Amino acid sequence: MKIHASILFVFVLVISAFSSKSLAGDSAFSVSFGPVQIGDSRVPLELNDFKVEKEFKSPFVKSNLIKGSVQWIRSSSNLLTPRARMGIHILKNQNNIHIEFGGKNVIPQKRGKYLYTELFVNLFDPGVIKIVQSNTVIEKLHTFSEIIDKKKNTKLIDYSCVRYGLNIKGLDDVYMSVGCRLERVGTWGYEKPFLEVTFSATNISLINGKKPPFTTFIKDNSPVSFKVVDQEGKHRSVQLEARLPKRLNRVKTAFGFGPAGLYGESVIKKDDWKIAPVLYLYGKLELTRHTSVRVFDALAYNKTIFNNSGFYFAYQLADALDGRLEIVPLLGAQGLYFKQGDGLSEAQNKVIFPQGAEINYKNAFGVENYLISFGIFLSTQSDVEYTNTWVRWGKGPFWEFNYITWGQNGYVSKMAGLSIGLPLMNFF
Repeated sequence: MKIHASILFVFVLVISAFSSKSLAGDSAFSVSFGPVQIGDSRVPLELNDFKVEKEFKSPFVKSNLIKGSVQWIRSSSNLLTPRARMGIHILKNQNNIHIEFGGKNVIPQKRGKYLYTELFVNLFDPGVIKIVQSNTVIEKLHTFSEIIDKKKNTKLIDYSCVRYGLNIKGLDDVYMSVGCRLERVGTWGYEKPFLEVTFSATNISLINGKKPPFTTFIKDNSPVSFKVVDQEGKHRSVQLEARLPKRLNRVKTAFGFGPAGLYGESVIKKDDWKIAPVLYLYGKLELTRHTSVRVFDALAYNKTIFNNSGFYFAYQLADALDGRLEIVPLLGAQGLYFKQGDGLSEAQNKVIFPQGAEINYKNAFGVENYLISFGIFLSTQSDVEYTNTWVRWGKGPFWEFNYITWGQNGYVSKMAGLSIGLPLMNFF
């Protein structure tokens, strides 16, 4: 394998190792012990909107939410929820005091004449913190929200939901987080969507007292309606709606076109750069959530013909930035055809084996469904010079810049241009 190809795959593996550290584990409890996956929130959350209340009004216990400690974490159910550190002062110095929270028994640290500890508290599902001396509960701490600015946006609709037009009515005055996960149901070729929606909110519970998070499953565009109880004991009607396609296709195709500069060289003649129209075709067969088979073809013609096609297996190797940045290796082979327009040079019809990778930045710069991709193929053969790079950006229709250079047995072809891509057909 050539040195530059080796560098490419070392780069991919390094990013994979770095990304995996940020994915190590998540928290399903109100208190966070151990590593969690840090998420990205688009809703500014103010700690001033949250209050800690002492149930027994004990003068020996003081608590506060620590400024600047808010983190959004993603659970195994794909739900972003905020946590913050709570500092707890216990104005006693006995050895028989501990804190019960989230199924754990926490021993506070001695600091002179008082005890102190900090706990990560899930602000959307804080639970109850019990201060226990011997076998007696001397205090219970409750956290609740009290939003000061009633006009600000308090709903976090995760990027995993935006393509389904998710909308929730009836909870406009509480902090809320919603996450989605789409599954396929039905036989291959006739699959339909099955959307799992998980959400959590402050100060509410179901009629029977069950606390969030809550989960519902949606198969069509019919709304989901239910009742909740708020902190004041009032019943509220909540409605959740989504827009789902009737079918989920595994095969997606697109085409692109645009002008490009085309250069050709053979053992007997060199051509200058000239403008040529280029047609691009793209195809993708989704095998699983993280694997696919992809094909492409690029055809440039202006007396000289240059055609480059490829067939590749793609898989998501790693992701970072809360899943918005993903690394996708591409393993396969390509066909290449080149013929100068002078009628003298022989046509070159080759099978080559460049390998590559693609870096995708989803929902780029905070724009929903906006994608920026950078990809590269490099030659793995000592007798073939080949580089294929592209940058793609947009949502639905997209723009793409391509640069391809190939050289073998005294023949050289280069192509560089900007094109626009459009969806073509989806099936199966």
